[in-house]
Amino acid sequence: MEDNIERFWHRVYFKLELGYIEACIERAYRDLCRTLRVQGYDEGVWKQYQIELTDILKLNILEMLAEKMTSQEEFDVWHHRTMLRLISNDNIENLVAKSTLLTIGQGQKWINMALKCIYAVGERYIPNAWANYTYFHVPIDSIIQERFAKHGIKKLEMPWSRLDEVARYEIYQRECRSTFPKEILIEIEMELFNQSSRD
Repeated sequence: MEDNIERFWHRVYFKLELGYIEACIERAYRDLCRTLRVQGYDEGVWKQYQIELTDILKLNILEMLAEKMTSQEEFDVWHHRTMLRLISNDNIENLVAKSTLLTIGQGQKWINMALKCIYAVGERYIPNAWANYTYFHVPIDSIIQERFAKHGIKKLEMPWSRLDEVARYEIYQRECRSTFPKEILIEIEMELFNQSSRD
């Protein structure tokens, strides 16, 4: 019975016909797509752009899951490289205007939410889902900033979706880790996210 209940919630939350990793990436995209400025562009053109970025993110995630990393620094290098690949002009081949490219804030949300979903789904359904989860970053959005602010972590100076400085992003992640030095950050993030706003 527990298996059926678990799979029911997976089917409610994810598009499992895509496959688990693809479904995690698609679900993460839905978390950020409302912040994208795509008005005035042909729907088919934008869909092609989304497909290309999805493929880039999938390949990079598979690369990361296949390798057991040994330090936060090693994971951060992978994350930085993945971020640059995701937001690069080289991806679009004139499909859309530069003004519609992902910001650092949108890129980090897509990467980090996809990884959070993969962690939550677990190794029963995604091989090596937990291989490097101890190094995963916090998916920055308005809700989690409110939660972390209660622990003394300063909020971003702009809406998360408009963040466009890698250095500021990295500072926020370091502050989260230094505030909880003996904890696994993605576990802390999930615990805080699941709290009621009244807690």
